[in-house]
Amino acid sequence: MRSRLAIAVVCAALLLASHDIAAAQTPPVTASPRPAATPTLACPSVARTRLIVRERARVTEADGLNVRQGANTSAEVVGQIDDEAIVYVLEGPVCSARYAWYRVVVGDLEGWIAEAGGDGYYVEVYPPG
Repeated sequence: MRSRLAIAVVCAALLLASHDIAAAQTPPVTASPRPAATPTLACPSVARTRLIVRERARVTEADGLNVRQGANTSAEVVGQIDDEAIVYVLEGPVCSARYAWYRVVVGDLEGWIAEAGGDGYYVEVYPPG
């Protein structure tokens, strides 16, 4: 019985010693200071973008919102989305001088919409659910 106890004590001592050696060989972790993150605007010349790609958004423009074939005001209007309609954001933002554009789909209508203009936002993030 004594020899089993002696073996157990020796094994425990070796285990502790190996742990101490491994700890001594591991360099301490020191936190290096990181520079503060500065937010960058997706489109610096327009209102802060709020829409999220692969999420839903709701149209808030009271008179309907033009859907265009491309991400600019000279692109052909391919349809219009009614106020309170829910769209799915596929891509964006694409910046122009006055607008941040997002490619959206609602039903079988797909195209580019402006998120905001000088008179406010035309669409808003729609809560998941």
